[in-house]
Amino acid sequence: MRKANFYQHLNLLVVISMLLCVQGLFNAYGDPPDITKIGLPEGAVARLGIGGIEDIAISPNGKHLAIASQIGVWLYDAQTGDAISFLDKHETSVRSVAFSPDGFTLASGGGLGEDRSIRLWDIRTGEHSVLSSTDYNDVGALSFSSDGNLLVSGHHSGNVILWDVTTDKLKHKLLENNGQVLQVEFSPDGKTVAIGSLDTTLRLWDVDTGQLKHECLGHTDWVMTVTFSPDSSVIASGGRDGTIRLWDVETGKHKNTFQGSSKLISTVKFSPDGNFLICGHAYRKDIQFWNVSTGDVEKVIRVPDKGITELLYSPDKKTLIGMHWVGNIHFWDIDTGTIKFSIKNYTLNAYSIAYSTDGKTLASTSDTGIALWDIETRTQKMTLTNNRSGAETIAALAFSPDNRTIVSGDWDGKISLWDSTTNEHIKTLK
Repeated sequence: MRKANFYQHLNLLVVISMLLCVQGLFNAYGDPPDITKIGLPEGAVARLGIGGIEDIAISPNGKHLAIASQIGVWLYDAQTGDAISFLDKHETSVRSVAFSPDGFTLASGGGLGEDRSIRLWDIRTGEHSVLSSTDYNDVGALSFSSDGNLLVSGHHSGNVILWDVTTDKLKHKLLENNGQVLQVEFSPDGKTVAIGSLDTTLRLWDVDTGQLKHECLGHTDWVMTVTFSPDSSVIASGGRDGTIRLWDVETGKHKNTFQGSSKLISTVKFSPDGNFLICGHAYRKDIQFWNVSTGDVEKVIRVPDKGITELLYSPDKKTLIGMHWVGNIHFWDIDTGTIKFSIKNYTLNAYSIAYSTDGKTLASTSDTGIALWDIETRTQKMTLTNNRSGAETIAALAFSPDNRTIVSGDWDGKISLWDSTTNEHIKTLK
């Protein structure tokens, strides 16, 4: 139900290992389980951080939020933000998720590496089956048809496959080796599949025949995101060229262009009534509501983090859910624009770690600097940052004997000293 996330990173999950019984996966009807312990490998006592986010999907009844991460699929209570369970049968990162219309089945797509499978999960029991384990590379996008009988998958190899989930058979190969596919989307009436990809073209395919209906040309850069109007008559596409373009689904003709205020439109969604296009940017800290009729921005919601890569409406139309590439998911009240609650602790690269000498704190590299974790509570206490730090640059970490100073060694040969009590960068040794 979304484009592939271009902010993918190799995630080395920080795990403190000891002997402990592994807690069961499903606890949906009791108190929310401790997320630091759900689905641990044998012998591990806790997990600090829960992987980098790749995709999100909300169930049609609005009860569950599925999060595809670099270590598996997490299920959350969408009303409270509490973790419910963890689906960990993929052998590598999970790149995409999509709910069936009845909400009982969750499809998940494997990432780079040996596991490129598409799996179908019964979220009531945690049981799953493998729809496909073919060598189509990196399942970056998934979308169900409105009747739930078909599933379309988009792959980084440039393949787009239409599956009959009632028979587990391939129905049509819509696209083959034609540039990296960023998003696939079923129209609400189930008649059309839209494909956005790196080659700047929006393609519309006939579901029954498997034939190409239209190639919509106009974007000058990647087509990052696509969305159908509720009545399936119009499709909007957002590009890395900073534009949102509207197209007539029946004729394939261009209807209108909205010029965004920044490069890289990362996600667009029609409002449930079809009157607005909601737009998220990679480099802005706001969500824009474009009036489809006038082309004007009529509402703006300010956001705490740059890099919104996905937006979802709750089924009751009262909440907007936004996913940020830095690892946070926020739930906004649409009427007031305020955050109702957030899901955090999703972490990207952890290239190196260090224990404090008293055993109370663990330091690890993060996407923004050095994360300091409280071992007892298993929560992140703070992040040490400056304008040149980040997981991609830090190669080694160590605590001083009194734990007041942390030293980081960077790939570029520089050594940085940090005060762990004040969160200040002391100096850099060149």
